[in-house]
This record gives sequence, C-alpha cells and structure tokens, in this order.
Amino acid sequence: MNNIIILLLVMMFTSSGMAAEHGFFCSNCSYEEAVAIATSKAAPTIHCVIDQTSTDDPVEQCSSLPKRFFVVNEKSRQIFPLVVFHKHQKNQRQLLTLATRNGALSTGQQQSILYVESY
Repeated sequence: MNNIIILLLVMMFTSSGMAAEHGFFCSNCSYEEAVAIATSKAAPTIHCVIDQTSTDDPVEQCSSLPKRFFVVNEKSRQIFPLVVFHKHQKNQRQLLTLATRNGALSTGQQQSILYVESY
C-alpha cells in the first residue's frame, strides 16, 4: 500500500491528529537507517533573510522549522519517531547542519500506526 495513503489513514484513526507530519515504512531497518531515511525524506525547508548591519555589510540569517517524522520497521513493528531539524539556526545557509532527535508519539498514535501497517 502506498505510504501516503497509509499516513492519511493513520491520521484518520487518531483522535487528536498525528504528532508526526510524515511517515515511512521500511521492511527491516535499524535506528541508524531510520535516521538516514528521515534526514533524506524530511529535511526541513530553509528560509533566509538578508539583514543590513550598521557597517552596511549584508548578513544572511537562515532558519527552518523542525519536521516530525516516523519510520516503522515492518518486520519488528518498531516505530522510530524522530524530529528532523537544523542546528545553528540564524546563521548563514552553509553553516546550518541537519540533525535529528528522538520524537514522541502517544500510545494511541503508535497503536494506530501499527494497526494501519498491518493491512
């Protein structure tokens, strides 16, 4: 089943909506592989502004909004909830570093994801 359709179904089965904006199902991935999937599929969009300083040298300040993402290992039924974000916010575009941290899903959200995944 298409991952997008599954994600839409998961969102319908949760009473308060999904804590994660995006999801992906892998056949048998590790945590490290889930992180690689999340960073490749859910990198936040970078927004930059050019600020003029008192010395008239323009300064680029960039930031992004974190994205919540989950990866489900279909074999073990383990869910890896992650937040994908950029470190070094308000720096120049080339200084931003893509990173992840553990996210959280409620028990109900996890059960809904696993319920839909079983189809």
